[in-house]
Amino acid sequence: MGTELKPERMLVSALEGIEQLGQRIWPLLARKNAPPPFAVYRKTGESRTITLDGPTEMLHCGFDIFLVACSYEELADLGEMVTAALDTLQGRSLSTEDGGNTLLIEYVKVVQNQADDFDDETALYLRTYAVDIDYQYEGSEG
Repeated sequence: MGTELKPERMLVSALEGIEQLGQRIWPLLARKNAPPPFAVYRKTGESRTITLDGPTEMLHCGFDIFLVACSYEELADLGEMVTAALDTLQGRSLSTEDGGNTLLIEYVKVVQNQADDFDDETALYLRTYAVDIDYQYEGSEG
């Protein structure tokens, strides 16, 4: 499956739609001296749904999203925007240019899974979300 049809692409695209983040969204580590607010994400796992009849077409992947902001108010506002943006992924699809294959997001769950934090060294506020995405491929390569 080509990299163009991955849930990660749709997740990042949803985050890029948040004006306050702009293009300040990175995998694993933020750029050194990146101006807040920004987001960092990491993939936490991937699996296929298996029933008594064997594997199904339904796939699952998880991500952590770390938000960083200058104030607690900014962090709270950003958190609401991120949750709203990710909620819009459910039911969306992404197709190859020739339309031969489609990734369909069936379910999205966004949970703030840790207490908010403050980093004394950088004087920045931090929030973490766990994102679970269930999806399947439809078409010739699915």
